[in-house]
Amino acid sequence: MPDSLLQIDFLPAHYHRKHASKQSQPWRWVVVAVFVLLLAGASLSRWYQRKQLEEQLAIIAPRYDEAVEQNKQLTEVMHTLGEARSVVELITYLRHPWPRTQLLKTLVASLPEEVTWSELVIARETPQRNQAPARRGRFRAEKLGQDADLEKLSPAERDLVRFRQQYDELRTVIHMVGTTTDNAALHRYIGQLGRESLFDKAELEMLEAVEGGGENEVRFEATIIVRPGYGQPRGPAAQNRAKLAAAGTPKLDSP
Repeated sequence: MPDSLLQIDFLPAHYHRKHASKQSQPWRWVVVAVFVLLLAGASLSRWYQRKQLEEQLAIIAPRYDEAVEQNKQLTEVMHTLGEARSVVELITYLRHPWPRTQLLKTLVASLPEEVTWSELVIARETPQRNQAPARRGRFRAEKLGQDADLEKLSPAERDLVRFRQQYDELRTVIHMVGTTTDNAALHRYIGQLGRESLFDKAELEMLEAVEGGGENEVRFEATIIVRPGYGQPRGPAAQNRAKLAAAGTPKLDSP
């Protein structure tokens, strides 16, 4: 008789299911226990990390508050320093015209006996510049925008900007008229003035014989351009800063 005919199972199906469930139940408890352990370990790790972070925060918080306070004080100091610098720049700019006595002293220092002045005029003039109407219109539009931005500045900065708009385009010019009995001495004199630190340029505009004068008496006209003063573009302070920057010197001397 075949073996398959002898393997007769008289147990009901629910018995087999119950038996299989009992066999797998220990493994379920093992899986649950492992999961609980992992969850507890993760929770413990998170609690430990949080505790460390809280300890670090307790150490850092006072330093952070101190840094915030120092940063606030630094901002106030920088603001005060900026206002003081603006006032200093304004005062410097108000003193930018070279004293007339200093200009006259320089003119007289190298004046030869053969040269005599008959007229000397020191004036502030606007250089001749040709501007197309469209360009002038653009300048007017830019000026309107600048006037709107001026309201955002401090009073000293606002005054300085307005003074610059008004005077930076001007230059100091010395018109000299006189006579000489020695042309060579006159040329040496004008050349010497052109090398003076106060002047940008000195040149003769006209030479003509004096009617009814001496044999060698000549009338001349000369123009001397005074260089910009402190606080102005191309002034001494600006030139010194440019030289120091080119030399790589980090510290700038005050004007």
